[in-house]
Amino acid sequence: MSAPITTSRIDWRGVAISIDYRIRRFHGDFDHLEIRVLGDGIIPITETGYRSHWRAKPIRQRTLYKGY
Repeated sequence: MSAPITTSRIDWRGVAISIDYRIRRFHGDFDHLEIRVLGDGIIPITETGYRSHWRAKPIRQRTLYKGY
């Protein structure tokens, strides 16, 4: 069974972004965050429109973008 996925879609300065957060990816001790630009647009954290980040400690849910 794969890790649970939390998906958020946000608009950052007119750029549509998808954020996927997987807890304990591949049943390991790491969480995985994937950020994708949907369509055309540029964001400062990626030149390609895709960013992947592994984290050894869990990301608290409230730290993900919630509109404030």
